[in-house]
Amino acid sequence: MTVTTASGKTVHLHFIHSSHDFETRIGAGAERRSLDTDARMANRRLTLCDVSEVSFSGDSTGQNDTENYMLLGQGVSICHPNDTFKKSMGRKLALTNALIASGDALSKDDRASIWDAYRTQFGDVK
Repeated sequence: MTVTTASGKTVHLHFIHSSHDFETRIGAGAERRSLDTDARMANRRLTLCDVSEVSFSGDSTGQNDTENYMLLGQGVSICHPNDTFKKSMGRKLALTNALIASGDALSKDDRASIWDAYRTQFGDVK
């Protein structure tokens, strides 16, 4: 999802929903695989959110433009094993955490623009 903020920044939001199953992941190390035997981490679903600023570079003709992404913040939400996993709630919590992690990179008006675009795209989650 790409948003143009109040200050004119182009910001890209990327969401990933995943189950916590390192044991079946190719290349996962022994430490990560051992997390699956930890009862506190069993059957956990999570949502990740990356907030990146998009800039463009290329020649003066506007051709051969490339998009460049600068990560501003990352957020994660982890569903408790006793709760029902909801993508909408995971996205909202992960985005909240990503905006907090972005610190001063986004102004209050920029964050408001992002939330307005989010609500337009996904609706309001209670």
